[in-house]
Amino acid sequence: MTLSRQRAAAIAVALLLVPMAAHAQAVGGGGSGLLGGVLTWLQGGVITNVATLAVIAVGASMFFLRFHFVTILAVCAGVWVMFNASTIIGYLQ
Repeated sequence: MTLSRQRAAAIAVALLLVPMAAHAQAVGGGGSGLLGGVLTWLQGGVITNVATLAVIAVGASMFFLRFHFVTILAVCAGVWVMFNASTIIGYLQ
């Protein structure tokens, strides 16, 4: 065998002995990590407060008769997306 073939064989054996990175992941690794923690924190109190303020703003605009149905639909759609972000991401993966 030539030197380049010996190197190639040694590299192949070394790669076979290295554990795969996918096997080293924690169980339930889809939502863990920094982004999963931020999403969990946001979906707790922050998004609830923002959604409440959005509904109050829509209610106030309806009280003063300055509302558009598109704005109401946009608020409803935004609140739905914020509270179902984990489910939507699961569908996309």
